[in-house]
This record gives sequence, structure tokens and C-alpha cells, in this order.
Amino acid sequence: MRRILPGLVLLALLGPASPAPAQPPSPGTEEVQPPAARRMEALRRTEQMVVQGRLDEAIAFLERRLAEDGFDREISRRLARLYRDAERWESLEALLLRQREEDPTADDVANLRLLAEARFELGREKEAHEALQQILDEHPDESSY
Repeated sequence: MRRILPGLVLLALLGPASPAPAQPPSPGTEEVQPPAARRMEALRRTEQMVVQGRLDEAIAFLERRLAEDGFDREISRRLARLYRDAERWESLEALLLRQREEDPTADDVANLRLLAEARFELGREKEAHEALQQILDEHPDESSY
């Protein structure tokens, strides 16, 4: 009597081990990247553009990303820094105010400093002073004013 190993029986039942050929997704069923993956890819592409000196293109890319995907704190923060680098003070102020509406925790020291800088550059020293005062009032323990 022949002994058949259990593993061989299983292999015989399952058939050949070659994988089925990959099929492209049907229209409308494309895999959607999770938000974190989309964010990382957007930030990576933005950095490539910045390194290549394509600041305006990087700004437009992140603006489109925010318009398409909605508010994203990390994308918004990176866009704010690009606005600052490009000295787009009105756009910077508008973005920071939108951040406040979308995320109540957005009034951190870094954003308030940027808001003060934008307002100062726009010639609105009183409003810039108010943003700086807000830092002192809401973040008294911060030593990096």
C-alpha cells in the first residue's frame, strides 16, 4: 500500500501554483488611495517641484489638492509655508483664517506667528500686534516667541 503525503494530496486538489494574470480594474472601480497615502504623495511631489524651483507650480498643486480633497492640516501647513516663501500675504492670511474655521486647534504658535507676519506685510500692524498678543495670552508657556 502506498502512503500519500497529506501535503501532496492538498497540492493535487488545489492545482498548479501559478498565479492568475492580473486584470486591470474595471472603469469606475479604480483603487482609491487612503488619505494618508495621498497626503504623503502630494507632499513628496511638492518637494520635488520646490527643489526644481517650480514654486508657483507647487502652490497650484497644493491648492488643487485642498480643493479636491477638502481640508488637510499637513497639506495646509505646507501650503502656508509656500505662500510665505512666495510672499503671497493675502493668500497666506486667507489660508490661515480657513484653517481656524476647519480646525479649532489651528491657532498654535506657528500659525499665529505666520498670521502676524502676513498682516504686518500687508501694512496692518494693529492686527499683526493682536495676533502676537493672542500668542502671549493663549500660549504663555511658549518660550520661542
